[in-house]
Amino acid sequence: MLESGQMLSRLRHPNREYTIQRAIRRTAAPTTMHQMALRIRRLEETLCRVAPRWFPAAAFFRFCIVALVLGIPGAGVLFLLVEYAGIHYLVAGVINCLGMTVLSYYFNSIYTYRRFIGTGGFLRFFTSRVGSVALGTLMYVLLTAAFGLWYLVASLLSAAFANLLTFALSHLWVWSSRPHDLRLVSKRTGGER
Repeated sequence: MLESGQMLSRLRHPNREYTIQRAIRRTAAPTTMHQMALRIRRLEETLCRVAPRWFPAAAFFRFCIVALVLGIPGAGVLFLLVEYAGIHYLVAGVINCLGMTVLSYYFNSIYTYRRFIGTGGFLRFFTSRVGSVALGTLMYVLLTAAFGLWYLVASLLSAAFANLLTFALSHLWVWSSRPHDLRLVSKRTGGER
């Protein structure tokens, strides 16, 4: 049996050898955070290429990354609040939701949109997030009680729905450059609005 180095040395066509080496490098697990960040960036660029022009693919991808990065520790905090702190699961859910909303606003401001929009922006984000969670909860109840869907599948579907709704509201209302932001700019620049 040939070693991988011998196999590559037998393929002397330069383009073929480069392609094989590149494929081997891409399949190896990332060893550093920098390599992981590069792979996430490549995935983001690929999604931007295949998405329709009207869809903000880069912002959506980053928004989902923030949701995943915060969702996993959020589930752990919820577990700790219920199991070890002895807090009722509904109260723990509200505490977790409020904490994750603040962190989500902060990380989306830094990573997704790369700008802070002040207290008014936070209040718009908080309103959109609470509304999305309320509609997601309603969808969860409907899917489990009315349609008899298994609770874990219903939970995943309702969480995905709430995340999509939060993204749409955030992109179109919270971090947009619509007239509510333009009024602030026109006051600073002295322009009439």
